Amino acid sequence: MKKTSILAATIAMALGASSTAFAGNVANVLQDGSGNTAAVTQTNSAVTMTANITTTGDDNSATINQDDSWAALATISQLGSNANNATIDQNTTSDYSTATIDQTGADSSTASISQVDADDSTAYISQNATLGSVATINQSGSLQAAEIYNDNSYFSSATINQSGAENTAFVEQYNFSDDSTASIDQAGTLNMGEILQDDAFASSADIDQVGDDNYASIGQFGDYNDAVIYQDGVGNNAVISQLGNGGSGNSNYAGITQYGAAHTATITQAGGGGNTATVYQD
Repeated sequence: MKKTSILAATIAMALGASSTAFAGNVANVLQDGSGNTAAVTQTNSAVTMTANITTTGDDNSATINQDDSWAALATISQLGSNANNATIDQNTTSDYSTATIDQTGADSSTASISQVDADDSTAYISQNATLGSVATINQSGSLQAAEIYNDNSYFSSATINQSGAENTAFVEQYNFSDDSTASIDQAGTLNMGEILQDDAFASSADIDQVGDDNYASIGQFGDYNDAVIYQDGVGNNAVISQLGNGGSGNSNYAGITQYGAAHTATITQAGGGGNTATVYQD
């Protein structure tokens, strides 16, 4: 009886291990304190890889690298008051992957997501109450989606760079995200765009698109304002809306340059200041 029980237990354990292996590998890292470094690397998997790093404290560094990892999931959450750094790389046929970075309360923090040769992937960065922080998303391949969200983040910088196929991108900066910059750069096929800066005093925005079904919108609803949209070819459409009072040299400016095919352009400015509007179509 005892032998049978041991054998049954051994078989059950083996089956459990096999089932776990099929489900994919999971790595969870939890750090509390300052000056910590965490790194997770997951490679060469046809099933879901999951990595989660959570840090509380200052001057912490977290990195997740998922290479050739189909349907990978990566999340970094950082809470602190100064200089945290987060990096997620999902590259080389890491298709259908999702990357999320959430940073709260840490000034001078950096967040970076790279999804290169990772089709149908999604990237999201959120920075809340982070003075002078930098957020960057770089993607290539088809069906990407990317968003950067800055809330109550003075002097912050948000950049999204996409290339190829059915792109979309959003940058949202508001709730005292003053003196911030936003940039979206897209290359080909069904582009979109969109930057929103609301209650983001003296902030600037930029959208750059090159091919196919473009659309871009900027929107700014605080004082000073700035906006530039550049588009190259095919379905173009561009909307800039500014509602602000101007100031410090009497700002307010909009742009819009378009080249080929079915152009449309709309600029709306209101609320005083040294308004300027330029539309150029070819």
